[in-house]
Amino acid sequence: FKGARLAIAVFDISSRFTMDRLHEWIRHLYESEGKIPLVVVGNKIDLLTPPFDEVEKEMKRLAEPYGMETQLISAKTGVGIEMLDYKFMQLVEKFA
Repeated sequence: FKGARLAIAVFDISSRFTMDRLHEWIRHLYESEGKIPLVVVGNKIDLLTPPFDEVEKEMKRLAEPYGMETQLISAKTGVGIEMLDYKFMQLVEKFA
């Protein structure tokens, strides 16, 4: 991520390990590039049954200290992809 001005951090919501490792990845990113705008993305919501309250709550807990946006998606089905694109483009317009 050398030279990054914006980032998307994706984790697998079916694997707690990937969410836990996200903290470390964000720390490395911020140490390298400073506190750049970031969207935290939980992927594979197609593997869960709605509502997604618990996952959303956990994502907000992770993102809130950093002031990050969050989005749940399914790369497989496309759910949430348009909203992710919209959120990321807002960051591009604001910070890039």
